[in-house]
Amino acid sequence: MIFRKSLLFFLFFSAALSAHSKDKNNWVINLKGDTIRARMYIDMRDKYDHDRIRVKADSGKFTMMPWQIKRAHLNGFDYIPIKLNQKQQFGEVVSEGFLSLYHVRGTDGETSTQFIQKVLVKRTGEQLMVSLLTFKRVTKKFLEDCVVNSKVEEAGNYKIKNIQEIVNEYNSCMDNRTVALFTKEDVDKDIADFKVLIQRIRESQIADKEDLVEMINDVQGKVNIGKNVPTYLINSIHSILNQDDKLSQEFNKLLEKYNR
Repeated sequence: MIFRKSLLFFLFFSAALSAHSKDKNNWVINLKGDTIRARMYIDMRDKYDHDRIRVKADSGKFTMMPWQIKRAHLNGFDYIPIKLNQKQQFGEVVSEGFLSLYHVRGTDGETSTQFIQKVLVKRTGEQLMVSLLTFKRVTKKFLEDCVVNSKVEEAGNYKIKNIQEIVNEYNSCMDNRTVALFTKEDVDKDIADFKVLIQRIRESQIADKEDLVEMINDVQGKVNIGKNVPTYLINSIHSILNQDDKLSQEFNKLLEKYNR
């Protein structure tokens, strides 16, 4: 009986110290971006109080609250402050991206000393406490803004044990969307540059303005879809732009910038 009690105490004590460390290689980054290397541990409070990190540095002991911390590293794991149910605590980093996966304390994120509860957090700040019972329905709803045809789901693997695959799929979708967005912005810049040139041509004293504008628009269209501007078209434009050296130079700069 005594042995059993001792074993239970040992197991509980080990769990309570799961985020503790005396390793000086551990560190915490404060809001100023300063890195503090010292012995430290996460002081896990009850569900009515915020967790905190206790630090024992060469300069002395002190406490850091979640809102004073950007990131911490203890026992080989990274932790970030996370607010759940009005309580500030720490999430153990599993993966990060547009959609990040963290582990927080227990199944309710409040009372357990074990970092086993999965939480999804979007870069926009939206959070989802993952539930085994409602995983597929609720998670799909949470991620519906990007993943349309889920290969994970098609393979019949849309399950909590494959959550990292689902996270990777969503982040890949967001990466592709970002590339498309930047491509559109680049096209918009191209259009703006050519519009400036066209406006200056219209305000100039050059003859055959309308023919020239039509050819410039043709150049812009080819540039926007990544096609090379044919030599004959460049020569035709130059034959008219030679009437104005400044406009001719401006056109050459656009060709140098955009004609690939």
